Amino acid sequence: MRPVSPRTSALLLTLIMVLMPMTPFADQDYESRDSAPVQTGEELNEQLVLTAGGTGNADSIAFGLQSGCAIGATGSIKCWGNGGDGQLGLGNTQNIGDSADETGTDLPFVNLGTNASVSKIVMGDKHSCALFTNGSVKCWGESSVLGLGYSTSDGGFGDGYLETGDTLPFLQFPTGRHATMMEAGKSHTCAVMDNNDLICWGDNSKGQLGLGDTAHRGDAAGEIGNNFAVTSVPSGRTVDSMALGWDHTCVVWDNYSVSCWGGNDNGQLGLDSTTRIGDDASEMGDNLDFLDLPGTASAITAGDGFTCAIVDDNGNDRAFCWGLNDYGQLGIESTTNVGDGSGSSMSSISNADLTYDVLAIDAGEDHVCAIVDRGNNPVQCWGNGADGRLGYGSQDSRGTG
Repeated sequence: MRPVSPRTSALLLTLIMVLMPMTPFADQDYESRDSAPVQTGEELNEQLVLTAGGTGNADSIAFGLQSGCAIGATGSIKCWGNGGDGQLGLGNTQNIGDSADETGTDLPFVNLGTNASVSKIVMGDKHSCALFTNGSVKCWGESSVLGLGYSTSDGGFGDGYLETGDTLPFLQFPTGRHATMMEAGKSHTCAVMDNNDLICWGDNSKGQLGLGDTAHRGDAAGEIGNNFAVTSVPSGRTVDSMALGWDHTCVVWDNYSVSCWGGNDNGQLGLDSTTRIGDDASEMGDNLDFLDLPGTASAITAGDGFTCAIVDDNGNDRAFCWGLNDYGQLGIESTTNVGDGSGSSMSSISNADLTYDVLAIDAGEDHVCAIVDRGNNPVQCWGNGADGRLGYGSQDSRGTG
């Protein structure tokens, strides 16, 4: 056999180094190949369309400030948008989806490890978390808000190709516990455990974790696992749903009442004041206030300084919003804040001026969209219209007057 020349060896090494970052995406089969049946070419082509194809196969979606993810029918996910802190989980810090060769079948799957099956994705500003079907959780992006027990000064976790897949660690919850529900705010995340405990981590500068202080959680080894602090909730109450905003947290309880805590500069807690809740002792648990809404709430969402809920208003499901209203994001045809003690009070809160019942609602930074009960369930949006985010063919704000 002819010996390999130094030049050829160098070329081979270079080729290996180029191909290595691609390996997380090359193996998208999360099931054992040993147990997989042999498939015909036609079956493989059909599988390729179903698993690597377009958005028609997406079961659910999630959006952060500048990025998004979709979960497919197989439980695998694809993400796109701003990846500057590794929040796309693709092993780099590139933006994805801003060129034609990064869409459709060319958009890579996120490798979350062997046999990974995702039931929900939540996204913040610079971080993302996946709730798996078995109740375990993985988070990636800006390291200080991931709840992994450490914080690095050199960026995020998931921004290098050796930080994805099985290398990406699971969150260490208290022994024997797993998550049943999870939501993310801008820089904090909360999960409900199978014993109904509420656990939150990340930024706590406004008391949004509800722990009676403003200390960051989850960025030190002594703050995770069995040391995870549990948010104190009212006696006898469990979480039905929750929404995390920029610096506040709101919960719909099992009796469909609502409580909020955290930042309150614009009345987003709905307490007719601008006093923070959750940043001092004795403000949580049975001392936590319930909001004065016209009826029971079935869903809730939060943005930057405001909150919206679907409320049963005399048999009609209406959208009621409170907090900051500088772009008309409360949908009440004015720019008056609600719930901060200086504008409209919660006792006389008005619903967003929509003609039809609201089936679903979601808030962005300063705008809101709702699916309404009319015909084919169209979407109506209001608030800041910059960049066309309301989808009405203009950049005009709606809901201001």
